[in-house]
Amino acid sequence: MAISKALRAEILRRDNYACRYCGAKAPDVRLTIDHVTPVALGGGDVPTNLVTACSACNSGKAAIPPNAETVADVSQDALRWARARDRAVAVVERNNAAADADIEAVLQSWADQWAAKGSGHLPDFPADVNAAIARWIARGIPVEAMQRFIGITIGKYQRTPSMIRPDCWVYFAGCCWRYLTDIEDAAKAILAQEES
Repeated sequence: MAISKALRAEILRRDNYACRYCGAKAPDVRLTIDHVTPVALGGGDVPTNLVTACSACNSGKAAIPPNAETVADVSQDALRWARARDRAVAVVERNNAAADADIEAVLQSWADQWAAKGSGHLPDFPADVNAAIARWIARGIPVEAMQRFIGITIGKYQRTPSMIRPDCWVYFAGCCWRYLTDIEDAAKAILAQEES
């Protein structure tokens, strides 16, 4: 059975893009994925049986059984890689859960502040409202700042009779982008001051 592209990429990354037999790296050599225990001798397509090998080492090995040291070394690397991937999944899931909670907090703030001001139905949000909020959070806008911008937007909406509900989202988005511009300008000023 052919090794999948995903598994091949995982093995190359685990082995730091270097031949496990001689240490050669691309682009000096062509790298392949080798079965430590050859398929002809019952080896499978599992990470604990796969290593990165240069073409010369792989073809020179053929169907010769590996020595015990190589098998143990590959098994340890595969276990370390699997543990690191499991921890990475946990970190990504925690970050996703936190981002989802932050998005929900911003949307709830819209509902709470809008209702508190007696402004009727919520403004019309774009279809990608969650993605927009997530993008601003990822770029560094704290939830508290967005909640402040919501209050500013609602205040403007109530003071400006010509402003319609769809304009509220546009105004809020402008507040968010302006905040990011201010942060970038401040960062540039700090760097300029440090360089002088």
